[in-house]
Amino acid sequence: MMMKNLTIAFLAGVLISCGNGNSDSGNLKKTKEAETSFSRLYASFTKSFDEHGDMEKLKISADSLVIYFNIILEQKEPSEHLSDLYFSIAQVSMKVDRAKEAIQYFDAIETKFPTDDKVSKSLYLKGHTYEDILKDTAQAVAAYKHLYKTYPESEWSQNAKNQVLHLNNPSADQE
Repeated sequence: MMMKNLTIAFLAGVLISCGNGNSDSGNLKKTKEAETSFSRLYASFTKSFDEHGDMEKLKISADSLVIYFNIILEQKEPSEHLSDLYFSIAQVSMKVDRAKEAIQYFDAIETKFPTDDKVSKSLYLKGHTYEDILKDTAQAVAAYKHLYKTYPESEWSQNAKNQVLHLNNPSADQE
């Protein structure tokens, strides 16, 4: 079953990448097909994760999602949902404990889509990744501070401030 998911994703990637020449309509079709496959697999991954599925199977699904994501990135016709796809792949990476990859994707959201409404949540999750997965308090504090200084009006800003207070004085929570 594990190899089946990976094999299916690989074959789908090959089929999507082969196509009708370099026409714009062909590229748009490939992008849409890859997005549809990504969405289906993402929904399956999320359901399995929520049901506390087997981590090894989740990692294989995550690998397949990365393949689809890369296919979408390679297309000449960019996806109109690219920021959503970055956010999804960042969350997937975080959930399977691939913290460094998750952080790179979260950073890419801020860099590539600075006005997107997911930037502040991405930065918060970046801090969360440093804090809970990598156990790097200094980097977590830096990430949270960057969030509330750069996006002070965001709904995630106050959460980031609270996390900094907690990380700088964890004993205060126990009082």
